[in-house]
Amino acid sequence: MSDDVRVLVVDDDFMVARIHTQFVERTPGFAVVGVASTGRAALDDITRLRPDLVLLDVHLPDMTGIDVLRTLRAGGDDVGVLVVTAAREADTVRAAAAGGATHYLVKPFDYEDLRVRLETFRAAHLALSGAAAPGQQDIDTVFGAAAPPPAAALPKGLSPETARLV
Repeated sequence: MSDDVRVLVVDDDFMVARIHTQFVERTPGFAVVGVASTGRAALDDITRLRPDLVLLDVHLPDMTGIDVLRTLRAGGDDVGVLVVTAAREADTVRAAAAGGATHYLVKPFDYEDLRVRLETFRAAHLALSGAAAPGQQDIDTVFGAAAPPPAAALPKGLSPETARLV
């Protein structure tokens, strides 16, 4: 389907990659377009397959997932990256955030943990997929900001600050 988010799964453990693939394919609106087990294969597959989202492990045999992320960004590729890893070091988390990862999910996790993050990514992805300029609500979806509640109608001449004091 054209609205499906195209996903590349990157993990050097084939059993983990299979589980992640099953989780993604179980989620409506997502399709796995490939599986890579090394950083080099991931970079090649991203160029060849043009996924919308990469589920990226940090521990890979030839380079780290962070190196993959930095290589992508240095090359101008803004593909969505959801880091899925057992790595919990603060430096790794900071590097993922600085590289523009959309989420960071620590293994082991269950389907529901991944599903929520996938659906959040899809909502942001779809918010910017239209031809028209995005509205503030679309932009808030991308940046994860909650829209402020609508201001209650106050009598003429009464400011919100004064109303709070009264």
